Amino acid sequence: MALKRKVWMMSAAVLVVLMVLALFSLFAFAEEEGNGSPGAPETSVAVPEKPENGIPLVIINIDETDLNTDNKGDQYGTIDDMNGSPDHSIRCKGSVQVLLPEGYEGYGESELKADKESGQLILSYIRGRGNSTWMIPSKKPYKIKFEKKQDLFGMGKSKEWALLANSMDMTLMKNRITGWLGSQMDMPFTPQMIPVDVVMKGSRGSVSYLGSYTLSELVAVEENRVAVKELDSGTSSADEADDPNITGGYLISIYGDGQNDDEPRNSVFMTKGGVEYFIREPSYEGDQEETLTEAQIKTEASRCLKCGATTVDFNKCVGCGLCTTRCEFDAIHLSRDLPACSDMHTAEEMMKLVGPYALKRM
Repeated sequence: MALKRKVWMMSAAVLVVLMVLALFSLFAFAEEEGNGSPGAPETSVAVPEKPENGIPLVIINIDETDLNTDNKGDQYGTIDDMNGSPDHSIRCKGSVQVLLPEGYEGYGESELKADKESGQLILSYIRGRGNSTWMIPSKKPYKIKFEKKQDLFGMGKSKEWALLANSMDMTLMKNRITGWLGSQMDMPFTPQMIPVDVVMKGSRGSVSYLGSYTLSELVAVEENRVAVKELDSGTSSADEADDPNITGGYLISIYGDGQNDDEPRNSVFMTKGGVEYFIREPSYEGDQEETLTEAQIKTEASRCLKCGATTVDFNKCVGCGLCTTRCEFDAIHLSRDLPACSDMHTAEEMMKLVGPYALKRM
């Protein structure tokens, strides 16, 4: 009990510190917004060539000569193209150098798989990330993906990492303090983070010191991250979908307006509150127009309509529309083959319509 009380007292103290830092950031941000663009530096800063301030220096070398669209439909461009892409659909290729200050340890030793010729970490791509934070022009957040899994600063092997810009946090501390607080509370997964300085160099001659960033783990289903059970590598989602009790874990994220094509649109669903989510894991490789199997249809009908009926008996259906109210995803609609037969009329109008025919039959 004493240990739990101590942890919660520490948590409460950290929350108070976070509130103070948030107020400080708000005032600082508002002051800069009044003087010009948010977070814009007043003076130019020299580009560091080696680690300073006691933190690692990450140098991102961008190849701006290979501008094309690959066989997956991913588009690659220049640094300006990437930074100007509102939906993160334009990426860049390149490599990364990580320079450590003397005596730096981080969470542990790094295990890096560098290219033999250049000695650098080769990128599959770098692109923008975030929604509201991406709209701040002075400092952009990024997602990087390596060709090979890299263990950066002992945080665990993975191909995908995030560079958080902390554009609205003048203390540059809130994300890391929140992560530390989650780990102290023994949460199942809290991203580990390391403060780094970032320099971006373009092959066309541009060199920019981007400032202090937070290198963070991404939330993903991996052994070193969100360790939920995955589908077997030799089994597809469609194969296991015949079983109504599908095993394995799911990773669900909010689907933002700026989401790019990394996550298929056909995995998106909307809650009753109007918030869109998408299933990040397991991935769905099929087309939007792919039809369900008979077993899938029966499973969905049983879950959604509570009856398991998969076809409409036209001799029994009276068109009440009750089935349309039971589907949470608004996937069931009624249609009239003869709309004129269902026109509604008042009693007086019916007498005008039916009266002449009744007189003829008398």
